[in-house]
Amino acid sequence: MTGNRSSDLSLCESGVIFVVYSIGLLTLLCGFYSAYFAKQLSLKKQGVDTNRLAKGEKPSSTRRIEKALFASTYVTAVLQFLSVFFSSYMGGFSLPAAVRIAGICVAFCGVLFFLLAIVTMRKNWRAGVDKTQKTEMVTTGIYRVSRNPAFAAFDLLYLGTVLVFPNMLMVAAAIVTALLLHLQILEEEKYLSLTFGDAYLVYKKKTARYFFF
Repeated sequence: MTGNRSSDLSLCESGVIFVVYSIGLLTLLCGFYSAYFAKQLSLKKQGVDTNRLAKGEKPSSTRRIEKALFASTYVTAVLQFLSVFFSSYMGGFSLPAAVRIAGICVAFCGVLFFLLAIVTMRKNWRAGVDKTQKTEMVTTGIYRVSRNPAFAAFDLLYLGTVLVFPNMLMVAAAIVTALLLHLQILEEEKYLSLTFGDAYLVYKKKTARYFFF
């Protein structure tokens, strides 16, 4: 009897913990992507098309990277939500509770950095390189410590999801998308160097690409 009670309590505790993780990560995912699409919609109403991935005038190599990035970010976003409910069917594996809690914290940092980035960028926020789009170089706020806080925010959200609900599909998608984000950063650095010249080179020299390097 005692053994059965202990087993029942253990299952109950596991269920509660699962619900806490699920609600926590879902809240962060919804907050992140809601902010992303709300920013797009807000600027679109002001006549600004923020999604320039694979659009406009750009080299074919840049266009290929942006097409792959566009597809990969959407696929990874879907996998993030699916991981909350179906991680065990996606090649799921277990991690210690402390790691999963750390994952929630990492994902929270991703949401925070993203919000700070889009607020600081104001009308200058864009996704993708486009020479026809006129923007100003932003070096204030969170951009004082990172040249790419929005991209870093995506990486943190992916990492957080992997730590909270680890599975092989999500790990693979996170790695591929993080690599494509990095390639996109390199493409944007070329564009920014040509557009803003010495001012950008000085900023690039004194400000980290991500946060620490």
